[in-house]
Amino acid sequence: MLLGEFVEGQQQEVTLTAPENLKYDEFVALLKAIYPPHEEVTAETCGFLLKLADFYQVEDVIQKCDKFLKNSMVPMIEKLCLVNKYKLQETMNACINSNELKKPDFIRDLAKKPEYSELSAELKIVLLENALNSPVHKIAWRKVCKMADFSVPTPLTDIVLIVEAKRLYYLAHHSVVFHKMLLGEFIEGQQQEVTLTAPENLKYDEFVALLKAIYPPHEKVTAVTYGFLLKLADFYQVEEVVQKCDKFLKNYSKVPMIEKLCLVDKYKLTETKSVFLNSAELKKPHFVHDLTKKPEYRGISDELKVALLENGLNSAENKISLLENKLDCASNYYCVKCVHQLYKQSHGVKCPDASPAQNQENHENNYPPQPPPPYSFQPPVAPQHTEINVPYTQPTPTPVFVVPFEFNSKPAEIKCPYCDEHILTHIEHEAGTLTWLLCCFVTYCVICCNFTKVQII
Repeated sequence: MLLGEFVEGQQQEVTLTAPENLKYDEFVALLKAIYPPHEEVTAETCGFLLKLADFYQVEDVIQKCDKFLKNSMVPMIEKLCLVNKYKLQETMNACINSNELKKPDFIRDLAKKPEYSELSAELKIVLLENALNSPVHKIAWRKVCKMADFSVPTPLTDIVLIVEAKRLYYLAHHSVVFHKMLLGEFIEGQQQEVTLTAPENLKYDEFVALLKAIYPPHEKVTAVTYGFLLKLADFYQVEEVVQKCDKFLKNYSKVPMIEKLCLVDKYKLTETKSVFLNSAELKKPHFVHDLTKKPEYRGISDELKVALLENGLNSAENKISLLENKLDCASNYYCVKCVHQLYKQSHGVKCPDASPAQNQENHENNYPPQPPPPYSFQPPVAPQHTEINVPYTQPTPTPVFVVPFEFNSKPAEIKCPYCDEHILTHIEHEAGTLTWLLCCFVTYCVICCNFTKVQII
């Protein structure tokens, strides 16, 4: 007005007639709250000061009223009406954290007052959610909690749903879809009653089961209900029930694996997916291969298929790696011909130690033979007095292979007298010192499995 943005800007005097029923004393009280020494807000002045400060946009006075109401003894319903009308954030937080609004009985009494109907839907939802989630409410429900009768209206219900020509009284804030209906984002927002026909083949009993899973005492999800509960909770965006079904399926092992896979993909069940991919069955490549042949597998998203197949592939690679380790730790007895062939393939030249005639003979006779069995001690048996004539056979002496060896000289090569293969390419210096003192030692040929006594001269 002073800067001339209004018609009154060109006048010397401005007559105020707004807001309606403006009084001289009330306006003076507003000016005293604005100018130093800034009169304090009282229970008598708070109401009209908020009205005038909001109309003339005096933000400083609104904040003063907010701080006063936060700690005042003004009745709760009056506080809530002022909070709702003038957006007093500090007072709203104080109300929500008060012990009164955490008592279900107090909320019920509050809902019966005529001023309660003037509150916005958003504020009602905040109040009811606060009461439902309070520890006092949870303890009360644990002691004496009866399942709600949805066919009877209560002060806490704000929408009437009709399923199969039967009425259900419901609190809309539990569902995003119903909340939008209540706030008027759909055509149904202007109606007192909403007839539900979706999803297809909606049944009254199934919808009641959904409501029982939402309201205290929160009926548990079972093997009978999880299927349609997931369908309805996903359609009406009741996230709380979807999470309950997710936790149930995570630990329920009787659902077929392909059915779990479809539910995980369709309803984005993260907990079930994590347990599903880490299960022992999906670590078997043949089981994953069988899953891919089922007709339901085609309807799964590409993202889940990739996770499933990668899981099976990693499991197969781990098994291959384990088998390779076992092979590496297995016996080192190989067919000489095959070893020489591998040498030729890897180096491109013939192995210098290959002996064609001997190698061919070993390969044809399935060489090398198995190593001798480990020695096991047998206790002595008492001799029998039965005389048995056993012809004496001269034992075959162990061949003595004489090796010229001089101390501190280069080791000499030793060959097996049976197969003419190298037994030792050299004798280590330390071993030579020991065998020099013993004058002989016994060596073993890994090709023909014969022992040879080596004598040092």
